[in-house]
Amino acid sequence: MPKRCLAVYDTYISMMNQNIKSRSQLDNRSPFRFKHIKHVESTKEHIFPGREPCVAIASPGMLQSGNSLELFDRWCADEKNACVLAGYACNGTLAKQLIAGPGNFRHHDRDVKMKTYQVSFSAHADCAQTREFVRQLQPKNVVLVHGEKTEMGRLMEHLESEFAQNNTKVHAPANMQVVEVEYDVAKQAKIVGSLATHVIQGETDVNGVLVEDQDGEMKLVHTSDLDSFAQLPTTTVQTRMQLPFYQKQEGVVDALTSIYDQVSRRDVRPQDGAHAIAAYTVCDKVDVIFCRDSLLEVVWPASGSGSMVHDS
Repeated sequence: MPKRCLAVYDTYISMMNQNIKSRSQLDNRSPFRFKHIKHVESTKEHIFPGREPCVAIASPGMLQSGNSLELFDRWCADEKNACVLAGYACNGTLAKQLIAGPGNFRHHDRDVKMKTYQVSFSAHADCAQTREFVRQLQPKNVVLVHGEKTEMGRLMEHLESEFAQNNTKVHAPANMQVVEVEYDVAKQAKIVGSLATHVIQGETDVNGVLVEDQDGEMKLVHTSDLDSFAQLPTTTVQTRMQLPFYQKQEGVVDALTSIYDQVSRRDVRPQDGAHAIAAYTVCDKVDVIFCRDSLLEVVWPASGSGSMVHDS
């Protein structure tokens, strides 16, 4: 990603400030082409021979896979080397083990002797920055997301105490938990289509899509009725991905249940394919199907919630 971003800067030097344009003309080269920084595609031996000092910036930052883990495996046994961890590390990752574990430990039958440092290099706001942000905006509701459960709980309690006089409500929802926020905005709309049946049956809470036509008339309709009442055709996109898988099913199930509460085993269906041997559903959104021939298939609907569960 940095390489692609720098290509954009490199292309539009003429739109930069005078300092950048002058340096480009003076050196006859782009200031975004760095002399001592090289982008490499892999961690092959001829790229990192280990004879000369170098700094390798690799991802992912928690050392769970990819280039960073490959370099760690190669360099961890030499006490002359060092690993600098930038940012947060989740429980259960190698990075977390390096931060929390005192002294040396073994990794893949090798003694880890390299030094480990942790620095704060995160684009996320800390407690003080979040508090100042809330103080300036004075919102009625604050929703905390993308954080470790215990730390988010502490931040929620701190913000609730800090802004108690403002009646600010602070939420720290779990994955897939719905947060309901009330707005005192009066709107009049006609409930049409299949939603009208729910009103007739006496249901007080009705969920739908609020549509405003060219004349300013508001209608509340069900998503299945959008084509009839708003001339908006709808469709459903289902994504299917196959991955090579050589581990035990229990390991995947344990990992899923550690993140989500709603993980259930279901019967194998005909649409799962002839090679399916077991299937699980996560949060009623994503199907994880174990297949013969060492394949794992993941199926999910193209939606915000479905993609979020799949990405995890």
